[in-house]
Amino acid sequence: MRRFRLRNYLSLLLVVLSLTTCLSEKAFSSKDFKVKETVLNNGLTIITSEIHTFPIVALDMWVKVGSADENKENNGVSHFIEHMLFKGTKERGVGEIDKAIEGRGGRLNAGTSYDFTHYYITVPSLYWEEALEILGDLIFNPAFDKEELERERRVILEEIGRGEDNPESYLRDLFYQTAYQKHPYRLPILGSRESVKSLKRDDLLNYYQKHYHPNNMALVVVGDFKTERVLSKVRELFKDFKAEELPLIASVKEPEQTEERKVVLSKDLKQSYLILGFPAPSVKEKKDVYAMDLIITILGEGRNSRLEQELKEKKNLVSSISADYLTQKDPGLFYILATLEPEKIDKVREEILSQIDNLKRREVGKKELEKAKRLLSSMVAFDTETNNGKSSYLGFYFAIDKISFALTYLDGIKKVTPSQIKEVANKYLRGNYTLCILQPSGIFKPGTTSK
Repeated sequence: MRRFRLRNYLSLLLVVLSLTTCLSEKAFSSKDFKVKETVLNNGLTIITSEIHTFPIVALDMWVKVGSADENKENNGVSHFIEHMLFKGTKERGVGEIDKAIEGRGGRLNAGTSYDFTHYYITVPSLYWEEALEILGDLIFNPAFDKEELERERRVILEEIGRGEDNPESYLRDLFYQTAYQKHPYRLPILGSRESVKSLKRDDLLNYYQKHYHPNNMALVVVGDFKTERVLSKVRELFKDFKAEELPLIASVKEPEQTEERKVVLSKDLKQSYLILGFPAPSVKEKKDVYAMDLIITILGEGRNSRLEQELKEKKNLVSSISADYLTQKDPGLFYILATLEPEKIDKVREEILSQIDNLKRREVGKKELEKAKRLLSSMVAFDTETNNGKSSYLGFYFAIDKISFALTYLDGIKKVTPSQIKEVANKYLRGNYTLCILQPSGIFKPGTTSK
């Protein structure tokens, strides 16, 4: 999954806090956009934003559980459960959920990441109540049918195979497994072939029963509806689901990386793929997150970025190059991904490190920084122009932190100075990098498999 680029392009102000029949309510508003956060007595968070431009409603249920909550033995269980929740409930048979939503002109899907899993439905506003009922049914009443479980196991193994055949996906997993030595972020989101083959129905049920509780979830609703009607319907549908004590997940602190880590592998490829990356800030280090997002924009976003101009346009060293950073609950990774000819690997590594060194030694010019801020703002605008985009944006930040951070994100970006860019580059982009390379078969150099 690429860096989650959904950022709010509006600055919002917390204007009211009141107690009602629910546990709490918070309303955020600006001239163009309103968001209300309501926490029910069972701990379920409801995030609503009324937008009446088009008769469309997006409903998105976010669960604070992902592959970072797993271990080597049950790796892939979060993603496996995501698949199974669409395969029938105690009230609806296999295929009935898809038929009901698509028959009303809607779409549904789901996604799993390191820190969360989410399930989303987009429908014409005429049918949002039916869609909400279906979403609640698949979340809280899954059947975990034994035959469907075996079918989905095969589907997931095929999905793992496709990832192994995709050089960038394969290399990204290899990079995470190398850069993280202890933290569960090193585990692949899909799981390994071995772990997926060994997972039993009871493993899925036990994991589901530990994590799928209303006090570990948020329902995000964006679009053409009335908030009070949504809240009333949610209370009606979910009144029987109680808050439960959530499992204590032992926090794993990744040891400081003090030296270069290098892995070189050979595959049946026509060109080479390279990832070079460094430890990066967690969502808790908000000022550093702002600066890091601007660093990757300056270095690798678009044809006018530094890496694109220097390594591709001027020196013809790479076929493609980009910079990325995923904001996560715990410290993440900054990395640069390039495709190139095998004989240019050493030169590309040197040039990448040289561009990073320039950021560490010299402050970014004010014009270049302002251009990066405008580019980041426009990316936010495009990513959040749809109801589904806005619901994903709000849910993502609920899952890894709080929606208040998302709603003030652009304010933080505006305040970043050239000296902060330099400071954060020196803090994180030091000599402790991880380098992973995929080479075409036949040119692999013995003795360079790892370091």
